[in-house]
Amino acid sequence: MEYLGLLVPLAPFIMVITIVFIVFYLRFRSKREYQKTIRKMIDTGQGIPVEFIQQHTIPNTPFSHLQRGIKLICIGIAFVAILWLLFGFSEFYWSWGLLGIFIGISEVIVGRLMQKETNQ
Repeated sequence: MEYLGLLVPLAPFIMVITIVFIVFYLRFRSKREYQKTIRKMIDTGQGIPVEFIQQHTIPNTPFSHLQRGIKLICIGIAFVAILWLLFGFSEFYWSWGLLGIFIGISEVIVGRLMQKETNQ
């Protein structure tokens, strides 16, 4: 039971690392499948439709930045709430959620600046 005493302070770090690993693994798997599909199309002599390539590119529009920013802010707030409930306010584990909030705020700012730029 002594090992549980060691794991409790490390739990937020393990949780964040696990979530990041899962996200990166799923992206890697998706890109691998996309590349396999393109290789098969090339090997069979088919043309690659422009729509297929555009479907798998990340859009760089003001709306996409705003959408990504709002998602990150919500995820950051959720992390703050969960870690605050688990460990209390005196422990600073909840501050890990601030990272997502601030990155989300920066995405929203970029989206708003892009909107202003396109309107001029």
